[in-house]
Amino acid sequence: MKQITYFKFFLALLFLVTMGVQVQAQNCYEIGMSESRAMFNEAQRLQSIGNEDEAAKMFLAAFKKAQETEENCKDKPTDNERKTKTSNISSQQGKEGGTARPVPFYLNLSAGASGFGTVSFGDLDKRSATVFGADVAYFFNSWLGAGVKWNMANCNVDFGKAGSYHDQITFIGPGIYGRWAKERIEFAAGASVGSLRWRLSNVEVNHIAGSNQSAATTGAFLWTGVNYLLTRNIGVALNLQSTMGTVKTDEGLERNPAGASVVMGINFRF
Repeated sequence: MKQITYFKFFLALLFLVTMGVQVQAQNCYEIGMSESRAMFNEAQRLQSIGNEDEAAKMFLAAFKKAQETEENCKDKPTDNERKTKTSNISSQQGKEGGTARPVPFYLNLSAGASGFGTVSFGDLDKRSATVFGADVAYFFNSWLGAGVKWNMANCNVDFGKAGSYHDQITFIGPGIYGRWAKERIEFAAGASVGSLRWRLSNVEVNHIAGSNQSAATTGAFLWTGVNYLLTRNIGVALNLQSTMGTVKTDEGLERNPAGASVVMGINFRF
């Protein structure tokens, strides 16, 4: 009786070991391909932020892992099973919006010195010329987006002993944004058409305070520059930009703000 009991125990133990080996073999292909897909997704993420060198290494590692899994795992699916699984994965990714996507939302804040164009009278005090700006945009893919551009330039105008005033040019309008990244360096450019407003304040004529004046028209804005990506979500920028358009007041004063401005900024992606 003891021999029969030992024999049954031996058969049960052999069965459990065999089942464990089979389960491990069945999981080999799934685990290997899951690791390969994770590497591939990380490579796509690195590529979306412009880190081409690291992305290339990760793509290669993902390929090698998939190749090793195909060669070493005995539980790999048949061609029909593989097609069915691939179709299901593609469908699921489509529902989820894909895997790694470039960061779509863009916010930029900038400040710098303004080349202030011309006025119909007086001399622009370029030492006081400053410019501030902001951009909010959404990128449809890694290189093209649309958003809103805002820019405000300030300067003092002096026309000798006769008087002076504070000059302000404000632009706001929708724009098209473009960018192209190479590792941490990103080149950017854009164009916008919108409202161009000229405002004169602190007016003083012959030491007598005058009335403030303002006028508006349709203008354009062009800019180009380069960003350095500190992280995936934060970058610093150096831009060259110009406001275009001619604004006239009811009193016949004319302002042409065209002139190159150099600004530095910080931008966020989320």
